[in-house]
Amino acid sequence: MAFSFRKAGQPGTLTRLLSCSEEAWAELPEPDKALSDDIPTHRCPSYSHHPRTADFYPGINKPVAVADWLAHTDVADEDYILLIDADMIMRRPVLPQELGAAPGTAVSGFFGYMRGVDNELALRHVPEVEPRMDDVAGPVGRRGDQVGGFTLMQAGDMRRVAPWWIKYSEDVRADPLAWNLTGDVYAHEDEPPWIAEMYGYSFGAAKTDVWHIADRTFQLYPGYEVGPEHVQSPPKVLHYGILWNVTRGAVPEDFQFDKHWFEQFDALSCPPWQLSQDPHRSTQGLFPHPPPPSQLNRSSGYAYLRDLLSIEVLATLNAAFCERYRRVCPASEQLEVECGKAEALARELDEAFASFVPPDACLLYVCDSLSN
Repeated sequence: MAFSFRKAGQPGTLTRLLSCSEEAWAELPEPDKALSDDIPTHRCPSYSHHPRTADFYPGINKPVAVADWLAHTDVADEDYILLIDADMIMRRPVLPQELGAAPGTAVSGFFGYMRGVDNELALRHVPEVEPRMDDVAGPVGRRGDQVGGFTLMQAGDMRRVAPWWIKYSEDVRADPLAWNLTGDVYAHEDEPPWIAEMYGYSFGAAKTDVWHIADRTFQLYPGYEVGPEHVQSPPKVLHYGILWNVTRGAVPEDFQFDKHWFEQFDALSCPPWQLSQDPHRSTQGLFPHPPPPSQLNRSSGYAYLRDLLSIEVLATLNAAFCERYRRVCPASEQLEVECGKAEALARELDEAFASFVPPDACLLYVCDSLSN
């Protein structure tokens, strides 16, 4: 994140919000603690096990961390706050005025499955909110916006929203009927809804009269189909939360990546590394190198752009790791070889993006015909 923040040319300062109990912090290895010296970090209390209800719900750490940070930080010099997840990569600068953010108007991603903003769930929790009569961020008549993923909000608005965000996250989580009202296809009866925090945010914003512009091209999940809109308005953030794959042009098998395969991965240890091209066996150093653009099917139009965006995730992650390894690790042949591959891939990828021509682009040819 810090690497891509700088590469994208994002104005402002980056702060890592780290939800961690004192006991867990004491047990962390020293290299993990040292990251707080590299990246400005605010440590927040962990509510994974809620101290009042004992509910196990790591998702609530997000609003708790934001509220704790705002309570202990002077952000008077910052007009806007951009809140994004750790499994996101920034590609382009985020400028509030360019996206339409203003006091009372936030910008976020559109999540149409949040049907609870317009059914009994909203009536159970925010009946006092006047229904919205526009369809900018959800259906007409809603009592909250169908948004999530990231938030760009005026700092004063965020201070007002944060405590309500916590409250409604707790309330929806404890609602015995919520599981069938949220729109979450993975919800089960008698289980608290996992996306309670998303409704906590939506209802909390509505309660404080903060509404949203739902931006449909700001973020993209690698592997999702792309089209002309992603050329006209390229994604500013890649959110690598799910499995994706790319097909190499002359190679029959796909290359796949899923962050969930790497729960034991150590991105802080210096060489020597035991590297593997099998992602299920890769545990340290660098992630498996993805295929370079030259191995992708260039004739597949927007599918080619989709695959470029997918491999950009690993190209950025590995380039970021190598930046740190070159700074803190002793020189070694393995570091030079593997990081040389990663850095060459990042350069090739930049060139591929620069030369990409959409399949439906209008091309102008000028012919000079001379006659004797």
